[in-house]
Amino acid sequence: MQSSNILITFQLDELWLGMPIENVIRITRAVEITPQSEKPSYILGLINVAGEAVPVFDMRKMLALTSQVVRAKDYLILARAGQRQFGLVVSRIEGTLAYAPNDIIELNDAAVGTKVKMIQRQDRLIVVHDFQDIVDRFDQEAPAHAPRAVANVW
Repeated sequence: MQSSNILITFQLDELWLGMPIENVIRITRAVEITPQSEKPSYILGLINVAGEAVPVFDMRKMLALTSQVVRAKDYLILARAGQRQFGLVVSRIEGTLAYAPNDIIELNDAAVGTKVKMIQRQDRLIVVHDFQDIVDRFDQEAPAHAPRAVANVW
């Protein structure tokens, strides 16, 4: 099976999510996130990764879940979409999941304005995110929302 057919699966509260494994740089325990006063609402703040400021996306906000402070038991997924690095704070890391292309269920989500991809596995439905859409949205909105701190991240 090709790496493009393998997901890293993780949990955000009770919601199961997946990301193509080739997008994952590393997974660590949650780290301190530096808040920014002017930023898009779906950005928690910035983290320092080898001297570079990297935005951390607030998946809870993007998925209309209850906001929550980052806890020591949370995980941080450092990932890449194209040439852009970003972080995600998640509740739990499940592991990897190999899938066949025909396992993907694709629906249009009018509320978000994008296609939603899912995979049904045993007792759970895993939502597969295309983080390139989120990174592109950040690229478009950051200059309008942020002074140098966030706009200059990329």
